[in-house]
Amino acid sequence: VHPDEARARAEGDGGKDEAWVVLRAGPRARIIRGVRPGVERAEFEAKAHTPEVEKLLWMFTPKAGDCVHLPPGTVHALGPDVVVFELQQNSDLTYRLYDWGRPREVHVQKALAVTRHETVQVGAADRAVTRPVTLADGGVQLVATESYRLRRYAWRTPHTLATNSRFA
Repeated sequence: VHPDEARARAEGDGGKDEAWVVLRAGPRARIIRGVRPGVERAEFEAKAHTPEVEKLLWMFTPKAGDCVHLPPGTVHALGPDVVVFELQQNSDLTYRLYDWGRPREVHVQKALAVTRHETVQVGAADRAVTRPVTLADGGVQLVATESYRLRRYAWRTPHTLATNSRFA
């Protein structure tokens, strides 16, 4: 889970909002985004640092082309057999609740402090995947935040997009 701007400033960094566009999803592909519906916060906090947390996490099977928005405070992980393009704010802050037996450091208290309960309770797989909005220029907007816009275009011939003197 990543902190928002306000909490990240306390550690001298920025918050982290990100989005994943699924490029390939094999038969075992899984994405974790939030906690299963009905999981009480107290239960989540009690099991967050143990293997039992896996049973509490909302997991779904993505397909190529899906876009998954991960606002700050959203518990998330990529499972096996999935390749994504990741767009993110520039931040090095990641708080791990649990790391599936890997020898990396976990940050349970910091992670629990930044986890937003309203983003944890997803509810259904179709809510985990963004709904594209058709743009007048022929593209689709996948995600729009204060920090970035993620759009998808499909052309059969080379095309130039104006940057308007901004990073694009």
